[in-house]
Amino acid sequence: MRAFMLLVAVLATSSAMTSAYIFNPLLLGLVGLKVLAIGGGGSLLAGIGKRSVRQGELTVDENLLLTTVTQLDPNGCILKLLCSLQAKPEEARTTEEANLVRMFSDNQDSLTSANAAFVYAAGVGRETQDVASCDKLFSKCLMEEEQLSRVLQQSWSCGEQVLH
Repeated sequence: MRAFMLLVAVLATSSAMTSAYIFNPLLLGLVGLKVLAIGGGGSLLAGIGKRSVRQGELTVDENLLLTTVTQLDPNGCILKLLCSLQAKPEEARTTEEANLVRMFSDNQDSLTSANAAFVYAAGVGRETQDVASCDKLFSKCLMEEEQLSRVLQQSWSCGEQVLH
């Protein structure tokens, strides 16, 4: 919860400064997903790949954080990244990439309006195994897969500084 509140404060104070740049909101959105994964929403990850008591249920904080992440990324770059990572062979993914994929893989049972786009993007990548399909589907995002992966790695390291 402390991490969630910190992220909300960072987003609120930096949104005016970052609105002119695509990179910074994308970076903040990915940091938000990290907070969801390890701090504010670890329970979201609990049911991935196995049955969970909380299945089909996200907390208000988790829904709010996913909604905020979506609003920070109007071009769908996080969705494009998630789709591309699902299309990438598992053994070729970095630790950060594997963590992001794990958040939304096999999570169809807990589909909500807040996570539906993420689950859909992951599903497209998993089903097509084709990065070109992800590029076409998320064409508003002009960043290439390699650029998105670098932003993900930067956000994961940035998140470590914010959360500690």
